[in-house]
Amino acid sequence: MKTKTIGDVIADGTWLFPEVMRKIQKGRKTGYIAIGRPRPDTDPRGDWICPIQIDHFTNGVVYAHGVGPLDALLNAMNLLRQFFDMNTVLNLEPVKRKKPASARTSRRVSRRK
Repeated sequence: MKTKTIGDVIADGTWLFPEVMRKIQKGRKTGYIAIGRPRPDTDPRGDWICPIQIDHFTNGVVYAHGVGPLDALLNAMNLLRQFFDMNTVLNLEPVKRKKPASARTSRRVSRRK
């Protein structure tokens, strides 16, 4: 089962390509990693799935399966660990998100006397 996006992201970030990867990816500097919230699978046996996406490692969003939510999340993290073991990741940082409109409109207080 593959989808294009993860609906309920619980952790995401960007990673910096090593120099070798930049040549392969035509100058791209960063990749995207996202892990979604585990949820019950549609399978009637009661298994759980955890969506994960790693640019240039998984083919879009894939699902890690487990016998429960924690097992599915741990299997997704094991996939991420395999990625890190196979690649020299130079930097992993959180995705920069836009602030809500209410946080952007702040009042400046003058300190003049």
